[in-house]
Parts: sequence; structure tokens; C-alpha cells
Amino acid sequence: YAALIGVFAGIVFPLALHWVAGGSAESPGVMFAIGLVDPAGAAAIHIAGGAAALAAAIVVGPRIGRFEPGRAPAIQNQAFPFAALGAVLLWLGWTGFAVLLAGDRGAGSAMIVTSMLLAGAGGVLSAFVATQVRPDIFTPPHLIHGLVAGCVALSTGASQAPLWAAPVVGAFAGVAVLGLGLGLRRWR
Repeated sequence: YAALIGVFAGIVFPLALHWVAGGSAESPGVMFAIGLVDPAGAAAIHIAGGAAALAAAIVVGPRIGRFEPGRAPAIQNQAFPFAALGAVLLWLGWTGFAVLLAGDRGAGSAMIVTSMLLAGAGGVLSAFVATQVRPDIFTPPHLIHGLVAGCVALSTGASQAPLWAAPVVGAFAGVAVLGLGLGLRRWR
């Protein structure tokens, strides 16, 4: 796991980000030069990260015993407070990263920060509603999934989306990630 993270953070991510965003306003990345609007780095980060995660999941496979007859063993959540703190710090850092990548190519910094915060809040809120409606299926750690999904969903359009749309996009993403999680368990 550490080796995969090291290779991704040290080689794959910098190359992908440079290809998209480039080095400066005078020398934009290839994708920005042809008109790509990607102020929060979704093309560089989420596509590369998603491809790496899918490849790792295919190679590693499911946890041992996860799909044996009976109830699937749950991942222990003793560290939920630390995971929640990490998710909130990620959420706040994400807004800064979105502003950094937007530069002068979109709306003002305040608009981007507000949009990202509202998208994360929409994702958390929809996940919270799911935990209240179906507490037997959705648990408090699913709130983190909703938060991250809300931020991912709005990353590309953080500088273009109107403020009212940010929590809506985040809420839909929160519901989608919980539904897809159920589907992945069902499909093993």
C-alpha cells in the first residue's frame, strides 16, 4: 500500500497534474491550452486516482472472508473520530486546492470556497438522512463517504456552478456513492 501511494504521489500525480495545468499562465498545460476547464483538477486527480484505485482493487481483490456465507465482517471503526477529523481537514484543504488550480480562469476565490463547502455539506446531509432512514445499512462512517463524494462531484465545476447548485450536486453524489457501495457489496 505504501509503495503504491509513493509511486502515485511521486510520479503519476505530478505528471498528470502538469499535463493538465502546466507550469504557468504563459505556458499552460496541454489540456488547458486546448480549452479544458478543470479548475479543481478533476481530470488530473480523480481520473488518475480512480484508475489507480480500480487497478489496485482488481489486483488485491476483496478482503478475506468478506463474502463468505452469513454476515460480512465489518471493518472495525474504532478510529472513526480520527477518520472524521481527517475528512474535515481534507474538505478544507480541498477548497484551497480548488482555488489554487482555478487561478484567474474562473470565478473568484470566495465563490469556489463557498461552492466546495456547500457541496461537501450536501453530501454529508444526504448521507446523514440515509443513516436515519436505514440505520441497519448505513452507519456514521458513511457520512465520510458522502462528504468526499460531494466534493469530488463538484470539483470540476466549482468555479462555474451557481451557489444553489453546489449542495444539490453534493447531495446527489452522497446518495450515489451510498447506492453504488450497496451495489458493489451485492455484486461482490
